[in-house]
Amino acid sequence: MKLFHSYTVRWILGALAFLAAVSVLRFKPWISHSDSNWSRSPRERLTVGFLPVMCHLTCPVTDYATKTSAGTRFELQLFMDFPSMAESMRAG
Repeated sequence: MKLFHSYTVRWILGALAFLAAVSVLRFKPWISHSDSNWSRSPRERLTVGFLPVMCHLTCPVTDYATKTSAGTRFELQLFMDFPSMAESMRAG
């Protein structure tokens, strides 16, 4: 086992082990991807209104929540000012 005493060989093996672990975590083989299609399972739709000037994280957080939620699909509605947002909330 004198081969593993070399710094370069240990570094290369460590890098390969890291890449293998990241690859497994990326594809999540323990999760069934058959129910990820929206058309197969009816999901509740929830509209999230946002102002682009105030809500910088609304789009990425809503996208992540839609992908990870089993029962809810979040949709975005863009508002350009507070009065139109308030009127939309009053109208339901």
